[in-house]
Amino acid sequence: MDDQWAGTAGAYDSAPAITIIADSSAGIDRARLTALGAGGRITRMVGPQEGCDLMRNAASLDAIIVDLTQDQGAATDALMGAVTRRAEEDRIPLLLSTTTAMIDPLARWTAAEGMALLVDAAPVEAVTTLAMALNPDTPLVADAATEMDAIRLQRLADEVSRIAKALSNLTGENGLSRLGYAGNGAVQDAALPFRSAPTPSSELPDASDIRAMIRLRRLRDRFFQPDLFADPAWDMLLDLTAAHIERVQVAVSSLCIAAAVPPTTALRWIKAMTEQGLFERCADPDDGRRIFIRLSQPAAKAMFAYLSAAKLESGLAV
Repeated sequence: MDDQWAGTAGAYDSAPAITIIADSSAGIDRARLTALGAGGRITRMVGPQEGCDLMRNAASLDAIIVDLTQDQGAATDALMGAVTRRAEEDRIPLLLSTTTAMIDPLARWTAAEGMALLVDAAPVEAVTTLAMALNPDTPLVADAATEMDAIRLQRLADEVSRIAKALSNLTGENGLSRLGYAGNGAVQDAALPFRSAPTPSSELPDASDIRAMIRLRRLRDRFFQPDLFADPAWDMLLDLTAAHIERVQVAVSSLCIAAAVPPTTALRWIKAMTEQGLFERCADPDDGRRIFIRLSQPAAKAMFAYLSAAKLESGLAV
């Protein structure tokens, strides 16, 4: 039993049972500190191969932490398949901690329900994320980091909803509403008319214009703190629109770079915007382990309409 639980055997026994799977000793140490920091009780600490067997045979789990830093191909896929299935079947939190280099090898698994994904995360962020997953109905207001993370997640949800509403205005009743997030009437009822917009051209926007817009947005970072103008949703929409016109595929890691925010934040945005129907995930036909992100057709239609109207009004939208 760890020192933090000395003299409190009852409390330790009732703490959430957490299984740790890591492919390195450093990963074991990181996950152990995360589990204990979040108030968990560690039941097993194993490597990937043993982790696969454990997911099939373990009787009871409250949460799983997976720390991966190396792509082992089929072995990595087998492990991720086992842990995501177990987490979904038992409806328990799954925390996946990894590195930037592992974003694409793990991309096919990151849409799993209930998964929290961290990339090159600081210890406090890992502890905060797990604590929130273990106690979703208990706000830990005494922890400033937890409170700020909750605020960021709420802002993300609110912003994705706002973007969905704005794009649905550009496509009308036959546009984004077909994706389902207007199914309860909220998006369409709250929609404001697109103010005196010129009639957009039916021609596709010029990809070079969009790339110029992106360059101008990045130019701001030379003169101001980058996080002052952080807008990952719009940066990703612009990047995917240009890629759509150019007929090029965009890997998850590439889209994270385009978002101009830390990878963990970018991945949260990608997941949220995919769930809202703005983005689509598609497998690489030449590599089943690789995932691309693209605009949904209604989102592409809305972006084309916006860019065309903006160009008519101001020459170039920035």
